[in-house]
Amino acid sequence: MWVSVIFMLAWVCFHSEAYQPSRLMHFVDDCRSEQHSALRQGCQGYLFGFLDALKLNPPHGVDGQCLQAWNPDTLLTALGKAIKQRPELGKQYYYEGINAFIDTQCAARPSS
Repeated sequence: MWVSVIFMLAWVCFHSEAYQPSRLMHFVDDCRSEQHSALRQGCQGYLFGFLDALKLNPPHGVDGQCLQAWNPDTLLTALGKAIKQRPELGKQYYYEGINAFIDTQCAARPSS
């Protein structure tokens, strides 16, 4: 089971870098596509791994508790809304755009 998931993720990552647009707006659109279920599953796996890594080791300045509220579906929905409000976010490479979004949503509050 895990081997097939790893191969699927490798296939999706390879094709998304080599053949698919890598801007965040295209990544979100492709991940929400009803026509490409394999791509949608790959995106879910990618976002799950991305969030899991962030939750285990939050970057400096990111509130780890805030990250606990996110899952792949809520992140994808929120990214779609954020791109509509701030189109420049969608023009970033998808991994940079996701990081920028997380940074703005989960910025650590200064302790008093």
